[in-house]
Amino acid sequence: DLTPEIRSFLSSVTQDRLLTRWEILFHEGEEANAFYIVTSWTLKAYHTSWEGADILGEIHIGEPVGEMALFTNNTRRNATVEAVEDTTLIVFPAFVIDTLRTKHPEILAALQREIEDRVVKNTLHTVQKL
Repeated sequence: DLTPEIRSFLSSVTQDRLLTRWEILFHEGEEANAFYIVTSWTLKAYHTSWEGADILGEIHIGEPVGEMALFTNNTRRNATVEAVEDTTLIVFPAFVIDTLRTKHPEILAALQREIEDRVVKNTLHTVQKL
């Protein structure tokens, strides 16, 4: 559970964002400047190549997206993310990670576990294609 202090901090630095169906949240290779939590509907993540789109998976309500680049010392997005339906998100600017690292490491640890799980899933997906 989040303490009132954490809730206050997060509400002061985040904003809501609406993506319409098929709208791109970000493109693979773009500079990462925020991460997001899905609050309604679904997004899909994919890589593109000359062969077409390779869908990595879907991001559902309550799941983070865009956090990998901010947590892994890679400042570039590793996939393109697009709304499957009209989707709402909470936007967390990149500086929030540094604040969480110093003031609320337990929240950061939970996000890092989510990232590790997703990295394993993406790696398995890539290996299965080989």
